Amino acid sequence: GGSVPRHDLIESVRRLRPDLICLTMKSVAYLESTIKLLSELRQAAPGIRIMIGGISIPSVRNILSQYVDVIADDFRLGIEAAARL
Repeated sequence: GGSVPRHDLIESVRRLRPDLICLTMKSVAYLESTIKLLSELRQAAPGIRIMIGGISIPSVRNILSQYVDVIADDFRLGIEAAARL
């Protein structure tokens, strides 16, 4: 959740090396911090696959697509995308 400290999330990813991490961006106001987090996650675990959901604004989707493997429009599509990854 949003209350998880960034450092703890990155350290957990570094230590656990998950196949996929799924995130939600609730508001365009979080775009800058979300991009920073995505970049830090890629540095911590270069091969990690990242899926994000929760945002439907086309311009934001275009920006985020540079940092993630999948943008899920809803939970069902997210599950299907995760299975493909």
